[in-house]
Amino acid sequence: MTLRRETGYPLITCRQALQASNYDVEKAKEHLLEVAREKGWNTMQSGRQELTQGLVSAVIQKNIGLIIEVNCETDFVAKTKDFQNLVKASAQAVLDASSSLKEAGKVELDSARLLKMEIPGKQQNLEDLVALAIGKLKEKIMIRRATMIYADSPSFLSSYIHPSVLMSSTRPGTLGSYASIVSLSPLTACSTSGRKLSGRDIAQHIDGMK
Repeated sequence: MTLRRETGYPLITCRQALQASNYDVEKAKEHLLEVAREKGWNTMQSGRQELTQGLVSAVIQKNIGLIIEVNCETDFVAKTKDFQNLVKASAQAVLDASSSLKEAGKVELDSARLLKMEIPGKQQNLEDLVALAIGKLKEKIMIRRATMIYADSPSFLSSYIHPSVLMSSTRPGTLGSYASIVSLSPLTACSTSGRKLSGRDIAQHIDGMK
């Protein structure tokens, strides 16, 4: 079924959405999103389940480094592509907003501030994405916090994440359980590869102390 293949929802859910939309696939998609949002928001507002699992993402984009933490209830959900895509989309949304967030060398963002960030090109914010993920994965999810660090030349950024979660065979991985980003200023001239290796080694040692 096309709707199931494109959305990933169970067959019975897709069938119900099609029936409710007079078998119009596009309207059925909108129906599924609306139901997922509603269920997600209800779950977000109910109870206080322990969110002890999840992933962090460490991303460096030019002179900006970002670490973001997204939590869920079980390791099973943390391993799903839907959850991992949520973490990646959340990181990208924060990076896209980085120009308006530059306050100093380091910016701390709490959950409330993160959830209100808009998704470029969509009439959605991160709160919508979380609600949709909850409606689909049937588990409470929270974007807990994020930290951004800015490096002005000649300083540079390096990162390390452990254990690396590799998506689509991409290396190095940007998702894992522990992450570090360091800002370094070279005292003498050195090659780009040398800087990257030194920075990664230092970040790895920091991860090892956690």
